[in-house]
Amino acid sequence: LSGNKFLSSDRCAFSDIAIFPFVRQFRGVDADWFNAQPISNVQRWLACLLATPLFAHVMRLKSPDQ
Repeated sequence: LSGNKFLSSDRCAFSDIAIFPFVRQFRGVDADWFNAQPISNVQRWLACLLATPLFAHVMRLKSPDQ
């Protein structure tokens, strides 16, 4: 991430989408702790994915059992 916007290049790839939910949930447990860690590239990567229109759209969708 120090040389790329995403995990393997400057384009979002399958690996980014596959790992993203886990990092998002990890941050969600203790956002203050996560934000205080010296992992600015990971924090930037996560913020970039959270800000995508695709993520906003997916989060608005309802699950089938609702």
